[in-house]
Amino acid sequence: MSYETFLIQTVEAEPAITMPELAARLLNEHGIVAAPAMLSRFPCRRGFTYKKHLMAAECARADVREERRVWRTQRQVRMREQPHRLVFLDETYVNTKMTRLRGRSRKGQRLRASAPFGHWKTHTFLAGLRCHELSAPW
Repeated sequence: MSYETFLIQTVEAEPAITMPELAARLLNEHGIVAAPAMLSRFPCRRGFTYKKHLMAAECARADVREERRVWRTQRQVRMREQPHRLVFLDETYVNTKMTRLRGRSRKGQRLRASAPFGHWKTHTFLAGLRCHELSAPW
């Protein structure tokens, strides 16, 4: 088996293999020393691209697949028919600690700035977004 075939088969068998791991495997199995940087160019020249696409392991479970099927075939259809019923909830916050504590002034001059008095607090904002309005801001 040529080294090219070995490298391609290894990358196809383990798509998430790192180049240092591939270099170590090439050294262990064929006694060839290769720099990881050189090995990273090899798959690119053979049509491979560097991607990462992770999926939750739960997607393989039968109950999750069934719920996804129901979502696509029944719920999405109803959402398209009645978009006025959709409500997207969103949450954000403002923290009074976001006041800047430092600034710049000329040498020898004091920097004076103001900040809210009292305890530092976090204010949470929650709202429902509909296709025609913002509802239930709180």
